[in-house]
Amino acid sequence: MENTDKRIFKLLTRIAMEDGKVSLDETMIIANAMRIASTFDNTLAQAKQDGIIDEEERKQLNELRKRIFEVSADVAEKDDVVTKDETKLLNKILEIVDELKAGYDDDEE
Repeated sequence: MENTDKRIFKLLTRIAMEDGKVSLDETMIIANAMRIASTFDNTLAQAKQDGIIDEEERKQLNELRKRIFEVSADVAEKDDVVTKDETKLLNKILEIVDELKAGYDDDEE
């Protein structure tokens, strides 16, 4: 299975390049999302080592999922203008974050 950070890079770079240029904010959104996604992947791998994801591990994973989006949104909003391109990136990040939950939890938030 492909690492989440690599998947984020591929998907978000494709979106960012749709207009032929990648802004500094778009680059920062992608980089921050990748950084936290890497932490998510490492945390998930560690949590799965014993074959059981306990409540504390589930809580950590949920927080990391939320941080991927929140940090990205903070970057997009820092100049008080969220562009159409940034909105596309944030929407894709939301999709990815929702999909990540399937890797460890089917019924709890």
